[in-house]
Amino acid sequence: MKKFLAAIVVVLILMLGGCDWFTPTPTTTANTVETTIASTNQTTQQTTVATTTPTTVGTTAATTTATSTTMIDEISLVLMTGQDTVEINGEWIDTGAKLIVNNLEEFLMVTTNTINTTAIGLNTIIYTYEYNSEIYTITRYVMVVDQTAPELTLNLGVDTIVVGNNWIDGGVTTIDNSLGNVTVIVTGTVDTNTPGVYEITYTATDSSSNISSIIRYVTVIN
Repeated sequence: MKKFLAAIVVVLILMLGGCDWFTPTPTTTANTVETTIASTNQTTQQTTVATTTPTTVGTTAATTTATSTTMIDEISLVLMTGQDTVEINGEWIDTGAKLIVNNLEEFLMVTTNTINTTAIGLNTIIYTYEYNSEIYTITRYVMVVDQTAPELTLNLGVDTIVVGNNWIDGGVTTIDNSLGNVTVIVTGTVDTNTPGVYEITYTATDSSSNISSIIRYVTVIN
């Protein structure tokens, strides 16, 4: 009887030992496979997200294109060539000014200023033009001067006389563009008792210190 019981115990031990050896192995393998699949899915998801970055690049390009379409006009203001130094009481011709856009379009600027040519001094001419709701201005300066000396003309007279006769000075006539006072100084003498050729000099000075002169020749004969 004791031998029979011992044999049963051995059989049970073998049976229990066999179950412990086969059962754990499939569980471990299944866990390993499941972990690998999860890792693969995670990698795929990250790659998909990365492919969406061209959208950002496209947005930047669109913004750059919109900015480049904005154009700023290049404006130039030009005074036309002319004579901006004019003699007193002379004529000044306004040659004007123009506004140039992008070196292509030209517009004549306007002014309401005038100059006073009857007085020596600096005059200001302001030209204006409105373009795209903005007013542009440029200034021209015109100087009125007196650089012209008086004009002298000998008046008629008898400048050839016989020794002992009286000589009468016919004098001169002056014209000055300033229309102001002109001072005339006469130098030289005629000796009516001595034959010869004598010089009488007339020197004229205007209010701007411009000077001119002219000479009369008087001949005394026997």
